[in-house]
Formats: sequence, C-alpha cells, structure tokens
Amino acid sequence: MANDATKNLSELAEVFKALGHPTRLWIVRNLAKGEMCVCDFVEGTGEEFSSVSQHLNGLFDGL
Repeated sequence: MANDATKNLSELAEVFKALGHPTRLWIVRNLAKGEMCVCDFVEGTGEEFSSVSQHLNGLFDGL
C-alpha cells in the first residue's frame, strides 16, 4: 500500500514539475479555453517557436 502511495505522489510531483514554469502555465490556461495552434502560443507568450516547442514537450512528458 505504501508503494502505491509513493508512486501516486511521484506521479503528482511530475505533473507539478511540468507546470512549474510560467510559460507552461500560460499554455495550459489558454488551452482550457479552447483549441489553439503553436503560432498562438508563440504570439501569446512572446517566446520563440523553438522555446514554445520545448515547453510543449515538457508538458507532454510531465502530463
């Protein structure tokens, strides 16, 4: 039972880690409003395409 609890906490920690950057939070918050393309993320965050791409990969890996 303790192993299950530890596993669940580890998984939850990975989610929080993935959300631990303001750009990633911006992306998630805006996706909750509806579908968007990467160009919207670039424009909305003011970051380069490559940076937004890395943040998206971080979200996919962590979530």
